[in-house]
Amino acid sequence: MTIQMTVRLPDDVASYIDERVSEGAAGSRAEMIARAVRHERELEILAALRDRGETLYPDLAGLVDWAAERPLDLE
Repeated sequence: MTIQMTVRLPDDVASYIDERVSEGAAGSRAEMIARAVRHERELEILAALRDRGETLYPDLAGLVDWAAERPLDLE
């Protein structure tokens, strides 16, 4: 199931999305945006695990810290 939403994005972000879609990185604008939101959600989950002293993959704990210090900024 999907829900249709209307979002307003800055021109440069919309251009980036359109560029990536035209290059074949995603099948549509919606797919590209959904991927970015999923990525953000995954970072939040990993950060929450880290804050509780847990990790899904102990060998990658440093990578989680590295990613948490670099939030996704589309502006």
